[in-house]
Amino acid sequence: MTIKLGKIAGVCVGLLVGSMLVYWFNLDNKLIYYVVRPLLNRWYGSRKRDVRL
Repeated sequence: MTIKLGKIAGVCVGLLVGSMLVYWFNLDNKLIYYVVRPLLNRWYGSRKRDVRL
């Protein structure tokens, strides 16, 4: 019983520390800027333009 509680507590502490690291180093925005945005720019940059008004 105590081993399960210890594992659950360890997982909770690990999630807390991981979320704090993501927050402190702004990793979510860096992921979007360096990974997602170039993919979107490549995807939408290669589309044929339709600029008729």
